[in-house]
Order: sequence, then structure tokens, then C-alpha cells
Amino acid sequence: MKRILAILCSFILLCSFAGCKGVMGGEDGASVSLTDSFSEGDSKGQNHILVVMADGRLMAWGENRYGQLGTGTTDRQHTPVKIMDGVDEACAGSNYSLVRRNDGSLWGWGENNGGQLGIGNLDDQLCPVRIAAKVGDFAAGGLVSLWITPAGELKITGNITGD
Repeated sequence: MKRILAILCSFILLCSFAGCKGVMGGEDGASVSLTDSFSEGDSKGQNHILVVMADGRLMAWGENRYGQLGTGTTDRQHTPVKIMDGVDEACAGSNYSLVRRNDGSLWGWGENNGGQLGIGNLDDQLCPVRIAAKVGDFAAGGLVSLWITPAGELKITGNITGD
């Protein structure tokens, strides 16, 4: 199902994921070393990276013009910073981020000019906001987000017309 969501998202948006400008390094209290264990829920956006550590910590770095790192600011981060604990999986959109926490809730932040966060407005979010109480698989693209509800319904938010 996750592959289908990713393909659908890519098809709708013709998404392209360019390289990240952030460089992996260390920062007091939030360093990522080569010996740390990573999960399979890591994701690269247009210019930012999200990494879910084996213990559920979400680390992020890179560009942050729209708040896509979730740090509460728009300052670029050249080294990984801890965003939150209790994360199961992360998906980086073009300039926004989605994560599913261990309780199944979906959270997002960053650029929202197409309504891709699904929060009822078009305001960029500098900090994580809860989007849905419980989701299955989910995906993020350029200006659209997709997720599966517990009832098996596909939810799509954002601008799928390319306008």
C-alpha cells in the first residue's frame, strides 16, 4: 500500500526530490553518529532530511525557509537537531514534513501554501501540528499529502491541480 501511495503521489505531482543541502554533523544533545541505529522510516525532501532513530527520536537538518524542520524557526540547520520523540515513520515533502507517531497519529509542519498539511488553512507551520488521530500508510509530495484512515479510506489534501 505504501508503494501505491508513493507512486500515486509522484504521478499526481510529478514530484522531484533534489539533494539535501544540509550536512550531517553533531550538535550538543542532538548528535547523530555513524554508530547510531537508524530506522527504515527516514526520508529526504527537496532540501531537508528527516531521520527516525531506532529509539523513536526524529532528527532533522537542511533548509528551513518554510519551517519544514519543525524547530519553531526558519533557521537553516547544518547539523541534525532533535524534533520530537515517539516517531514511527517520517516522510519529507517538498518543503514540509509528515510523521506518524507511535500512537498512529499523523503530524505535519512546514510549507502549507497548497493546503498539503490538511489543517484547514494555508498558513505555514513552524512547529508540529496534529493532522489526524490515527493513520495507516501515508505519503508526502510537492503540494499534496495522502494517508489511509483506519477504515481503509484514502485521504488526499493539498493542491493536486498544479496551480
